[in-house]
Amino acid sequence: VGVRIGNRGGSYKLLTLFPETADALAPSLLGRDPLSGLFTRAWWERESEEVWNRVSGSIVFLDLDGLKQVNDLFGHQEGDRLIADAGRFIHQAAQKQNGAAVRYGGDEFLLVLKDHTDDEAAHLAETLVRQFSEFEAIASKVPSTFSFGVAAFQPGELKSAVAEADRRLYEQKGLVLPS
Repeated sequence: VGVRIGNRGGSYKLLTLFPETADALAPSLLGRDPLSGLFTRAWWERESEEVWNRVSGSIVFLDLDGLKQVNDLFGHQEGDRLIADAGRFIHQAAQKQNGAAVRYGGDEFLLVLKDHTDDEAAHLAETLVRQFSEFEAIASKVPSTFSFGVAAFQPGELKSAVAEADRRLYEQKGLVLPS
Protein backbone atom coordinates (compact mmCIF):
# COMPACT_ATOMS: atom_id res chain seq x y z
CA VAL A 1 0.00 0.00 0.00
CA GLY A 2 1.62 3.25 -1.04
CA VAL A 3 0.98 6.92 -0.41
CA ARG A 4 2.46 9.87 -2.30
CA ILE A 5 3.84 12.62 -0.12
CA GLY A 6 5.42 15.95 -0.98
CA ASN A 7 5.05 18.22 -3.98
CA ARG A 8 8.27 20.19 -4.11
CA GLY A 9 9.33 20.98 -7.65
CA GLY A 10 6.89 18.42 -9.05
CA SER A 11 8.65 15.51 -7.36
CA TYR A 12 6.78 13.00 -5.27
CA LYS A 13 8.03 10.39 -2.89
CA LEU A 14 6.20 7.11 -2.65
CA LEU A 15 5.95 6.00 0.95
CA THR A 16 5.19 2.32 1.31
CA LEU A 17 3.11 1.36 4.29
CA PHE A 18 2.94 -2.26 5.39
CA PRO A 19 4.76 -3.67 2.32
CA GLU A 20 4.65 -7.22 3.68
CA THR A 21 0.85 -7.13 3.81
CA ALA A 22 0.11 -5.43 0.49
CA ASP A 23 -0.52 -8.72 -1.30
CA ALA A 24 -2.65 -10.01 1.55
CA LEU A 25 -4.72 -6.81 1.63
CA ALA A 26 -5.44 -6.69 -2.11
CA PRO A 27 -8.15 -9.40 -2.18
CA SER A 28 -10.10 -7.89 0.72
CA LEU A 29 -9.89 -4.45 -0.84
CA LEU A 30 -11.45 -6.01 -3.92
CA GLY A 31 -14.17 -7.75 -1.90
CA ARG A 32 -12.67 -11.23 -1.44
CA ASP A 33 -11.60 -12.82 1.81
CA PRO A 34 -8.06 -14.17 1.23
CA LEU A 35 -8.52 -17.21 3.48
CA SER A 36 -11.90 -18.55 2.38
CA GLY A 37 -11.95 -17.10 -1.13
CA LEU A 38 -15.50 -15.87 -0.51
CA PHE A 39 -16.87 -12.37 -0.75
CA THR A 40 -16.27 -10.23 2.34
CA ARG A 41 -18.90 -8.78 4.63
CA ALA A 42 -17.99 -5.30 3.32
CA TRP A 43 -18.75 -6.51 -0.21
CA TRP A 44 -22.02 -7.97 1.06
CA GLU A 45 -23.09 -4.76 2.77
CA ARG A 46 -22.59 -2.90 -0.50
CA GLU A 47 -24.08 -5.53 -2.83
CA SER A 48 -27.02 -6.40 -0.59
CA GLU A 49 -28.38 -2.87 -0.95
CA GLU A 50 -27.56 -2.43 -4.63
CA VAL A 51 -28.50 -5.87 -5.97
CA TRP A 52 -29.82 -8.50 -3.59
CA ASN A 53 -32.39 -6.32 -1.81
CA ARG A 54 -34.23 -5.95 -5.15
CA VAL A 55 -34.89 -9.66 -5.75
CA SER A 56 -36.53 -12.54 -3.91
CA GLY A 57 -34.82 -15.66 -2.67
CA SER A 58 -33.45 -17.27 0.46
CA ILE A 59 -30.56 -16.79 2.86
CA VAL A 60 -28.69 -19.68 4.43
CA PHE A 61 -26.76 -18.50 7.50
CA LEU A 62 -24.03 -21.06 8.27
CA ASP A 63 -21.84 -21.41 11.33
CA LEU A 64 -18.73 -23.60 11.24
CA ASP A 65 -19.08 -25.72 14.38
CA GLY A 66 -16.07 -26.33 16.60
CA LEU A 67 -13.59 -23.90 15.02
CA LYS A 68 -12.41 -22.60 18.41
CA GLN A 69 -11.74 -26.15 19.60
CA VAL A 70 -9.80 -26.94 16.41
CA ASN A 71 -7.69 -23.79 16.90
CA ASP A 72 -7.11 -24.57 20.59
CA LEU A 73 -6.25 -28.25 20.09
CA PHE A 74 -4.41 -28.26 16.76
CA GLY A 75 -3.38 -24.65 16.14
CA HIS A 76 -4.58 -21.87 13.91
CA GLN A 77 -3.09 -23.40 10.78
CA GLU A 78 -5.53 -26.29 11.09
CA GLY A 79 -8.35 -23.83 11.80
CA ASP A 80 -7.36 -21.83 8.72
CA ARG A 81 -7.42 -25.00 6.63
CA LEU A 82 -10.90 -25.72 7.95
CA ILE A 83 -12.10 -22.21 7.00
CA ALA A 84 -10.57 -22.60 3.53
CA ASP A 85 -12.32 -25.97 3.08
CA ALA A 86 -15.62 -24.47 4.25
CA GLY A 87 -15.19 -21.59 1.80
CA ARG A 88 -14.57 -23.98 -1.07
CA PHE A 89 -17.72 -26.02 -0.35
CA ILE A 90 -19.93 -22.95 0.12
CA HIS A 91 -18.52 -21.32 -3.02
CA GLN A 92 -19.26 -24.44 -5.08
CA ALA A 93 -22.83 -24.52 -3.78
CA ALA A 94 -23.30 -20.84 -4.65
CA GLN A 95 -21.87 -21.29 -8.15
CA LYS A 96 -24.16 -24.23 -8.92
CA GLN A 97 -27.20 -22.16 -7.90
CA ASN A 98 -26.08 -18.82 -9.38
CA GLY A 99 -25.97 -17.39 -5.86
CA ALA A 100 -23.43 -15.60 -3.70
CA ALA A 101 -21.18 -16.91 -0.92
CA VAL A 102 -20.01 -14.54 1.82
CA ARG A 103 -17.69 -14.89 4.79
CA TYR A 104 -19.85 -12.92 7.19
CA GLY A 105 -17.67 -13.26 10.28
CA GLY A 106 -14.89 -15.43 11.67
CA ASP A 107 -16.73 -18.75 11.35
CA GLU A 108 -20.02 -17.48 9.92
CA PHE A 109 -21.02 -17.58 6.28
CA LEU A 110 -23.96 -16.59 4.11
CA LEU A 111 -25.21 -18.49 1.10
CA VAL A 112 -27.54 -16.17 -0.81
CA LEU A 113 -29.85 -17.85 -3.30
CA LYS A 114 -31.96 -15.91 -5.79
CA ASP A 115 -35.40 -17.35 -6.62
CA HIS A 116 -35.17 -20.16 -4.04
CA THR A 117 -37.84 -20.94 -1.47
CA ASP A 118 -36.77 -21.57 2.10
CA ASP A 119 -37.53 -25.29 1.61
CA GLU A 120 -35.28 -25.44 -1.46
CA ALA A 121 -32.55 -23.55 0.38
CA ALA A 122 -32.86 -25.83 3.43
CA HIS A 123 -32.52 -28.91 1.21
CA LEU A 124 -29.43 -27.40 -0.42
CA ALA A 125 -27.98 -26.56 3.02
CA GLU A 126 -28.58 -30.11 4.27
CA THR A 127 -26.76 -31.49 1.22
CA LEU A 128 -23.88 -29.03 1.73
CA VAL A 129 -23.57 -29.96 5.41
CA ARG A 130 -23.59 -33.70 4.63
CA GLN A 131 -20.96 -33.40 1.88
CA PHE A 132 -18.75 -31.12 3.97
CA SER A 133 -19.01 -33.39 7.03
CA GLU A 134 -18.14 -36.47 4.96
CA PHE A 135 -15.11 -34.70 3.47
CA GLU A 136 -13.90 -33.39 6.83
CA ALA A 137 -14.28 -36.84 8.45
CA ILE A 138 -11.49 -37.96 6.11
CA ALA A 139 -9.44 -34.75 5.67
CA SER A 140 -9.46 -33.25 9.15
CA LYS A 141 -7.95 -34.11 12.51
CA VAL A 142 -11.35 -33.30 14.00
CA PRO A 143 -14.55 -34.02 12.05
CA SER A 144 -16.40 -30.76 11.50
CA THR A 145 -19.80 -29.65 10.34
CA PHE A 146 -22.06 -26.61 10.02
CA SER A 147 -25.12 -25.45 11.84
CA PHE A 148 -27.46 -23.37 9.71
CA GLY A 149 -30.61 -21.31 9.60
CA VAL A 150 -32.68 -20.46 6.54
CA ALA A 151 -35.08 -17.62 5.76
CA ALA A 152 -36.78 -16.53 2.55
CA PHE A 153 -36.88 -12.89 1.48
CA GLN A 154 -38.86 -10.68 -0.87
CA PRO A 155 -37.62 -7.39 -2.36
CA GLY A 156 -36.89 -4.93 0.45
CA GLU A 157 -36.86 -7.62 3.18
CA LEU A 158 -33.26 -8.79 2.99
CA LYS A 159 -31.98 -7.43 6.33
CA SER A 160 -34.86 -8.95 8.26
CA ALA A 161 -34.30 -12.27 6.46
CA VAL A 162 -30.61 -12.29 7.48
CA ALA A 163 -31.66 -11.65 11.08
CA GLU A 164 -34.28 -14.41 10.88
CA ALA A 165 -31.82 -16.90 9.37
CA ASP A 166 -29.37 -16.02 12.16
CA ARG A 167 -32.08 -16.58 14.79
CA ARG A 168 -32.92 -19.97 13.23
CA LEU A 169 -29.24 -20.90 13.21
CA TYR A 170 -29.04 -20.34 16.96
CA GLU A 171 -32.33 -22.17 17.41
CA GLN A 172 -30.83 -25.18 15.59
CA LYS A 173 -27.89 -25.07 18.03
CA GLY A 174 -30.36 -25.07 20.95
CA LEU A 175 -29.56 -21.46 21.84
CA VAL A 176 -31.81 -18.42 22.02
CA LEU A 177 -30.78 -14.96 20.88
CA PRO A 178 -31.81 -12.13 23.21
CA SER A 179 -34.75 -10.13 21.86
